[in-house]
Amino acid sequence: MLLFIPASLEWRSVDFENKCIHIRQTLARGKNKRLYLETPKTKHSNRSVALDDQTLAILKRWRVEQKALMLQFGHNTLEPNQLVFSGQESNSFIQLSKPRTWMLQTINKNKLREITIHGFRHTHATLLLEAGVSPKVISERLGHSSIQVTLDLYSHVTKKMEKEVPNVFAKVMSD
Repeated sequence: MLLFIPASLEWRSVDFENKCIHIRQTLARGKNKRLYLETPKTKHSNRSVALDDQTLAILKRWRVEQKALMLQFGHNTLEPNQLVFSGQESNSFIQLSKPRTWMLQTINKNKLREITIHGFRHTHATLLLEAGVSPKVISERLGHSSIQVTLDLYSHVTKKMEKEVPNVFAKVMSD
């Protein structure tokens, strides 16, 4: 499951047929705190990120629910540049702090350990590494310019990974 979907994501970037989202823009804050779309920082940030069936199903349900909610406020959500997540009353960008506020409410309500939104990115990368996914694949998924950036920033050694080292080494030596 994709752990965090960008606030700048428009429905036209959700590719249900090919099971991915196309990252082609990012949400930025400009003069007078105005939010606007801009191209990502690097050419590697422009990418397609594969999605699993569960995430796609959630997005499909949300699209139907969003249309109903937006119609209540008099908004037409059939435009291709409709945001996946937008303010209900304004049908415009949500403030960059809003997802964190929602997340903290959920964390507090369910007595979970606090994590930052960027922490989801760290967790995502670390779990993929732990599962044996190639660092190159993870690097491309995260939009990094090199594998080294991914390894330096996101590959925290987990207890499970450390416990597996002797078994992996023994297997290599016996082959």
